[in-house]
Amino acid sequence: MTALEVRVEHLEVQAQQTTELVAATAQQAQGATAAHGQNVKLLMALRETQIEHGQRLNVIDGRLNVIDRCLNAIDGRLNAIDGRLNVIDGRLDAVDGKLGMLTVGMHAIETLLGHLVDRENGE
Repeated sequence: MTALEVRVEHLEVQAQQTTELVAATAQQAQGATAAHGQNVKLLMALRETQIEHGQRLNVIDGRLNVIDRCLNAIDGRLNAIDGRLNVIDGRLDAVDGKLGMLTVGMHAIETLLGHLVDRENGE
């Protein structure tokens, strides 16, 4: 009987320890569940932020596309202006060449007139 009483006492101690272990485990599980809930909330907030950022990036992308089209139009206009300037530059080169020839011709005329004046003056 004593052995049985010792065994019962031993089982009561084990039962108490098991109860305490179960309570501690339940408390840890409750803490883990609360932490998981907080993580889910955090992930949902992050998801909402990502959605907002995605929407803002879409707006920015649209604006950049508009700016890109404007820059392409400006680039086209500048290319047209550059082409016109090249034509004008060619014309100015032609005028410059003709002015150079005119200057040479004027010097030749001045020289001939100078010789004529010198002949008439007897020089």
